[in-house]
Amino acid sequence: MNLERVNFGMIVFSLEVASFQVKENHVTMTGTARSITTVNDDIVENAVYRFTAEAIDGGPAEKDSFSMTLHGDGLMFDAHTFEPAEGGGLVSGDVVIGGETSDG
Repeated sequence: MNLERVNFGMIVFSLEVASFQVKENHVTMTGTARSITTVNDDIVENAVYRFTAEAIDGGPAEKDSFSMTLHGDGLMFDAHTFEPAEGGGLVSGDVVIGGETSDG
């Protein structure tokens, strides 16, 4: 596949939220989703998969964290966990569980 000039497209949508739990400063959500990814005129991924997303409000933004793990046949990143670099927190904003952000 020639990737020098690429038209990339991705559609991801939730099919079902199976669980949503909040415990103190920790939120966990599980469910199923579909991902359709194209490169130029080719569909390179068309998968239904299970996901687990977790968010932790650690106080200051650099202590907040978010991760999402995907599992399913046909995924380009099966059994992979996406998360910020260790110690980096979120790129911007805060994870706020059960309240408002300090900037309103």
